[in-house]
Parts: sequence; structure tokens; C-alpha cells
Amino acid sequence: MNNQKFNFTEEMDRFLRKNNEGISNKILHQMFKEHFKCDIGFSTFKNHRKSLGLKSGLTGRFEKGQTSWNKGKSMPSHPNSVKTQFKKGNRPAQYRPVDSERTAVDGYIEVKVADPSTWRQKHRIVYEAHYGPVPEGYVVMFADQNKMNCHPDNLILASRKQMAIVNNMDLLQDSKELNESVLLLADVISATHQKRKSMKKKRSKKNVKTN
Repeated sequence: MNNQKFNFTEEMDRFLRKNNEGISNKILHQMFKEHFKCDIGFSTFKNHRKSLGLKSGLTGRFEKGQTSWNKGKSMPSHPNSVKTQFKKGNRPAQYRPVDSERTAVDGYIEVKVADPSTWRQKHRIVYEAHYGPVPEGYVVMFADQNKMNCHPDNLILASRKQMAIVNNMDLLQDSKELNESVLLLADVISATHQKRKSMKKKRSKKNVKTN
């Protein structure tokens, strides 16, 4: 699996930036694999961390306050190293242009929206382009449960509360009409639960006053 192409998600890049400082590639690589339950090769991981411009700050050679022997000196480049130096304006081998698509490890299609490595889920981009911004506390679900089908007609806006009920009761279907009905049912279940909770609270207060 280490020889296969690995697709990094925005969440993975955020994890790397958050845990970058003072941690070696070897340790952060292990943390990354354990956190995301994935088997990514060390070289692939190290190259991606480097492509994000992340540096741990660890040198492995000098203690804090120690001065390098060549500090302040201009060091000439070896002729052979000049040939292989990365020139300004060149793109790395793994560079993907803006608007490129990839399939993330969680199965969602992602679209590159900005350099150097900013990706967004395609279904959210498509939904927002046709129906407007996704409100806070809401998600975009697939009507047929197929994460590869990002057609506007296959996308449904659902609240996180609705999705919690639907997933907990395993109510999702494979058609837009049925799932729209399922979300309405989730609203009824939620309202019923809230009403029972309110009535129970009122009875409890009444009993306290009586006693």
C-alpha cells in the first residue's frame, strides 16, 4: 500500500500544521498513521510535510545558543549541486494545478481551489454554486448515498441534528424522494423528544412544589 499514491485531505494538512513544531519526521509520521488509521510510506509523508513548507525546528546537531562554525560566511556552491538545485518558479513533481480533482481517503471527491495545497470537497462546492452557502450546523448529504455523484439534483441539505437521528436509526435510503421524507421524519422524532422532555421537566417542577 505504501507504493500507491496517497491523497492528503485538508484535515490531514491541518493536523500536520498543528503538530509540526519540535517533532521529528519519524515521530510525526507515526502520530499521523495512528490518528488517521492509515498506512502511508515514510518518504511520501516526509515529502508532503516538506511541500507544505513545515519545519520542525529540530537540527539534531546544535544545542540552543550554539553558534555554527560558518555563521556569517558566504559558502560557494559545489558545481554538481548547482545542476540539481530547485530553481525559483519550477513546480515540484507532485504539483497539481488548481481545479484538479482527487479522491480522498474518506471517499469524497476533492477539488484543488488554491495553491500550494488547498482542497475542498466537490459536493459542497457544487451545492453552494447552485443553492447558496451551507448554513452553520448543516451538512450536504448525497440522496443516493453515492459520494461520487456530485450532481446538484443528488445533493440534500440536512442539519446535524437530523443526520444524528437518521444515522442512529439507520434510516437512510437510496433515493432523493425517500431521503427527503426521512429527514422530515427525523424532525418529527426530534420534536416529539423535545416535547416529552419538556413535559417531564414540568411534572418534575410540579412535584417539587407539591412536596
